Amino acid sequence: MRTPARLENRDEESLDLNTTQSRWFYLAGICAVLLVLLINLVVTERQEPWEDEIFAVSTGWSLARSQGQTLSVLADYPRTGSPIVFYGPVSFYAEAWLIRVFGLSLFAWRFVCFLGLVLCVFICAALVKAAGGNRWAQLSTAMFITLAGSVAGTLPGRWDFITSGLFLSGVLLFVGSIKKTGSTLLWRAALSGLPIGFALASSPRTLTLSLAAVVAVTFTALVFKEIRKVLVLGSVVAFSAALLIHSLLLLPWGLNSISWYAYLRRATKSDYINATPFMGRGLWVLDLQHHKVLALAFPLLLIVALLGAFKGKRNVDLARLPLRVFLTVFAATNLIVMLLM
Repeated sequence: MRTPARLENRDEESLDLNTTQSRWFYLAGICAVLLVLLINLVVTERQEPWEDEIFAVSTGWSLARSQGQTLSVLADYPRTGSPIVFYGPVSFYAEAWLIRVFGLSLFAWRFVCFLGLVLCVFICAALVKAAGGNRWAQLSTAMFITLAGSVAGTLPGRWDFITSGLFLSGVLLFVGSIKKTGSTLLWRAALSGLPIGFALASSPRTLTLSLAAVVAVTFTALVFKEIRKVLVLGSVVAFSAALLIHSLLLLPWGLNSISWYAYLRRATKSDYINATPFMGRGLWVLDLQHHKVLALAFPLLLIVALLGAFKGKRNVDLARLPLRVFLTVFAATNLIVMLLM
């Protein structure tokens, strides 16, 4: 009788040890994420300025000085279109506010862009949690996004991190809204369109995320009939709210979401470098030159997805399956479109 008791005690001690080790590994993972983010902040602060962030800061400087219709950065190019209209006013007016508060500081601009990367990390981990991922899946996601933003995005001062963080925040609010019904669904879906609208007014690159969201909503609605009505209604309200916010932000320049897109097509008519197929220009080719990390990570992500698919039905959380499908299609579509464009 004593031997089994001793073995039971040893098993409990072993379980406690494994739990302690698990906690230490998890804590080490969190520290690794924070360390990479800290290194990213230190390294980007010491890098030399480059043309895109100089363009953004100088435009904000012109706005902060309340100059006229022709910005000082365009004084030598009077027939060039306004960057505020082309990219949207959000980033430039945010920089103008930073200049008024902190003065003409490149670090202030870079720090805000760095906070955009931090926002992406937290939102992506929250999306994984909403889809039923455990803490290890959330930690892996946080590490992957941190490395992608710190290693792949070597050039500092990218407002794209803020843009992505805003759009993904809207996606997180949207997936929470489709669990509701009635008026709660409507106002929560409308609320999810608010950050998406600001993202649209931050960069034309948001068009790829918008296309990915439309494809994900359409595919999920076709596959899961039980949530089709809620999903379609919520997406219509969310996109309507996003386009309304986008149009309101463009209103001072006499534009709305539709006329803005038409303006982009005209503005990029002769720009063979920056134009994309969305604008009627550019080529549908695999741009592996600028997406090496994605090219290397895609096989790994595919293997993980296949392993998860063959686990068996008993391990599938049917209640969260539509959300997992939605997020998977959204991520895969955006990845493919970004590689092609």
